[in-house]
Amino acid sequence: MNNPGTGDDRQPGWLPPRLTVALLFLGIAALTFWAYAPALNGSQLWDDDQHITRPELRDVEGLGRIWTDPHATEQYYPLSHSAFWVQSMLWGDQTLGFHVVNVALHILNALLVWIILRRLCVPGAFVAGALFVLHPVQVESVAWMTELKNTLSGFFYLAAMWAYLRFDPPRDEQAADPLKRRHWAWYGAALALFTCALLAKTVTASMPAAMLIIIWWKRGRVSFKRDVVPLIPFFVIGIVMGLVTVHFEREIWGSKGAKFDFSMPERVLIAGRAVWFYLWKLIWPTELAFFYTRWTIDAGQWWQYLYPAGAVALLATLWSMRHRIGRGPLAAALFFGGTLVPALGFFNLYWQLYTFACDHMQYLACIAVFAVAAACLVGVLKTLGTWGTPQGYIACAAIILLCAYLTHQQSRIYTGVETLWRDTLKKSPQMWMAYNNLGVHLANTQRVDEAIIQYHKALELNPESEHAHYNLGSVLLMKNDLNGAIGELKEAIRIRPGVPGPYGNLGVAYSKQGRLTEAEECLRKDLELAPEQPYQRISLASVLDQQGKTELALEECTRALTAKPDLVTKVNELGLALLKQGKAEQALAHFNLALRYKSDYFEADANRKWAEALIKQSQK
Repeated sequence: MNNPGTGDDRQPGWLPPRLTVALLFLGIAALTFWAYAPALNGSQLWDDDQHITRPELRDVEGLGRIWTDPHATEQYYPLSHSAFWVQSMLWGDQTLGFHVVNVALHILNALLVWIILRRLCVPGAFVAGALFVLHPVQVESVAWMTELKNTLSGFFYLAAMWAYLRFDPPRDEQAADPLKRRHWAWYGAALALFTCALLAKTVTASMPAAMLIIIWWKRGRVSFKRDVVPLIPFFVIGIVMGLVTVHFEREIWGSKGAKFDFSMPERVLIAGRAVWFYLWKLIWPTELAFFYTRWTIDAGQWWQYLYPAGAVALLATLWSMRHRIGRGPLAAALFFGGTLVPALGFFNLYWQLYTFACDHMQYLACIAVFAVAAACLVGVLKTLGTWGTPQGYIACAAIILLCAYLTHQQSRIYTGVETLWRDTLKKSPQMWMAYNNLGVHLANTQRVDEAIIQYHKALELNPESEHAHYNLGSVLLMKNDLNGAIGELKEAIRIRPGVPGPYGNLGVAYSKQGRLTEAEECLRKDLELAPEQPYQRISLASVLDQQGKTELALEECTRALTAKPDLVTKVNELGLALLKQGKAEQALAHFNLALRYKSDYFEADANRKWAEALIKQSQK
């Protein structure tokens, strides 16, 4: 892979080359849409509701908050969330549009992969691009709407790389011309595109390091003045954005605490095992799962050191053989491992609570493996004398079609929530989080008893899961098992205090038991942690009403209605409850408040007249 190739992507001679390429690309695009067809109408999956823009952000002010308020969205990737915002404005919560955009971006990325590899003279560049777009390991990034972050950031990453190659073509040492004029407009474009990639997802921060690897591969050396200095702004921006993301992961999204306190030897063990895991899934893509069972990491077990030791040994071997087999394999290994660095356990990421490896984390890293695979395939076919012949084309097509079939099958599990989690449990039966999330789906579809079974299974595997305790407590509250609910909710708070949710439901449970002071305390704590909860404010207002604190209750109702005006029905219900208790004046205040926000609310108007009549009657 060291030297420029000629004719590696030769096309049949009976068509003009450009038309052949266009037809091949259209064919691959059509095949890709077929491969992802089962998921195109798939429903929202885990975390999709946190990424598809919430209704309260679907205006110009909401778009501004996406850029200025790190708490407004699930993660601070403002360009990705702006893309979600635009799509939400176009087709609301209808999932087809989101899926089509994701697949289209993935196809564009494959086109960029082919263009870049062809420019780098990698044999079989078109095959590598086809593997990138159709390999089943990519399904998680493409069929899961949340991972628009991957496809969008990948587009800007690859576009930035292509622009930088236009600015500074990485010629090999024989053809290098250090005096050749650089095109600085392309440099500016590359820097702007790289910044966009970071704003879409900061795992793309590895791009400047990848460029140095490519330069070393093609030239055999790296010059500080010529090669490193122009990339310094890229490194600075990437490091700054990376540090911002690490800070937000810890301080906003909770990626800290005892569950993330790994020693450096443990982090090395995680990284070594993850690299081989990702590589194996590319070579043998079977039993691909949405989440994989989290490995048990033990620095006291000698055999676990074989993973990182093996990775180091491979790099050393490729280095020692670079003069015989070329620098390409080593460059590919460095690109693969370096691009994976953010996902290897050296930085705290929230999903590491559940697993140490996710398919979507190697969306860009896999390019290096596909490039080597394509080059090796071309080498074998050339040795057999079949490259550029019908037999060679059939061999390549067979591999591509097999990948398309496997992707088509894999995308079936992304059609719905229950399908996804049951498939995950089939492949990763020790995945406690999958039991918990399946329970959430079952509870949301009113299959409460089935949900309770799933939560108990989750807690058998992980008794310290605050999520499972919270969810179990919530469904027990739905079944009016107040003592059971209170016990589970208290356990969730013990495991992870300072998180909204359990406090609110605990307050509701206390209110049902008539323990109004404790209920008020819990509900206020919940709203202190997460003020934007209009339903919880209605619950607090109900507790305050029961304590005779009408003015405070009306204040909470007003805040709730300001955030969500359609809660007038709940305010009306509070008024009715007071009316039944004989508190007509307090009830009247609630009906008047409801009518202030919805003047044509017939039921509230009728109740107001009823309350006024009762007040007049009592005054006689």
